Amino acid sequence: MKRIILLFALLLEIISLPAQNRRYMSSYQSYPSYFNAAMTGFSGNTIHATYRSSHWIGFEGAPKTYFISSDLTLKRHGFGIAFLHDSFGPYRESELHVNYGYHINLSKKLKLRAGAAATLNTQRVDMSALEMNAQNDPAFQDFAQNFNNNIQVDFNIGMALTGNNFYVGYSLQNATQGALVSEEDYFNRAGYFHHVAQAGLRMAFSNRFGMVVNGLYRYDPTFLHTTEVQVKTVIRNAAWIGIGYRSETTCIGLIGFRVKQIQVGYAYELPGQRSTQANTGTSELILSYQFKTPKNKLNKQAKKPNPKSITIW
Repeated sequence: MKRIILLFALLLEIISLPAQNRRYMSSYQSYPSYFNAAMTGFSGNTIHATYRSSHWIGFEGAPKTYFISSDLTLKRHGFGIAFLHDSFGPYRESELHVNYGYHINLSKKLKLRAGAAATLNTQRVDMSALEMNAQNDPAFQDFAQNFNNNIQVDFNIGMALTGNNFYVGYSLQNATQGALVSEEDYFNRAGYFHHVAQAGLRMAFSNRFGMVVNGLYRYDPTFLHTTEVQVKTVIRNAAWIGIGYRSETTCIGLIGFRVKQIQVGYAYELPGQRSTQANTGTSELILSYQFKTPKNKLNKQAKKPNPKSITIW
């Protein structure tokens, strides 16, 4: 019996690892409102969809992520919703964000933004994906019935300063530190504040070429510091190619193109030193669509976009 309990303890510890890991997405610059609700509506009326998959050797159930989000702007108000689903072996995690943002004009080009997001996070173990030799063991049945689910409700707050060609912001996530949960179970961990800072700058050198730099910094007491930086070359506002770097020596290659209102991007990550040797890399595919903004009939003298500008982040 002691051996069975020890085996279950080891199994639970392995399953719990994804819940404690920090989530990474290479295309973070495409949906800044997910990391900071103050950025809701920053890119206009948009919808984004992302698929992320790791390539493992000799293991089934490699990590996969599905993400979809949408932002809507109404004058100074921004509304957004985002849904993310992670799977890793028998482990499943889903996350829902409902965002609201508001901005005031400091000048013709500068905006001060503030926002908040209500979040819902669910974690569970798919028991059908577990193959146990002793399915009728009381310890297994107890886990299957009582200790394989968790629901957590929280909220994020943030502020940002944005211009035509730059943004900088800060967000405090997990603001109640995990105080609102469904029940005390194995997956429930003491919550901590998560600090997120993000910044971006884009520069046009001519009507053909430009450069975009994006950065993301995160800190929490469990995983401490993570820094991500990306540099992209943009060609005619229609295509881009770039590289990225994440703490722990993860290197990222970026490529993509845009046709009218549709953007398609692809990123490939080479695993860092701390990644398992079974992980040979991670692919990420993103698809974005930007809805046209209705023209203001009263503003007949609206200025045309400057041809020497970058409109891609």
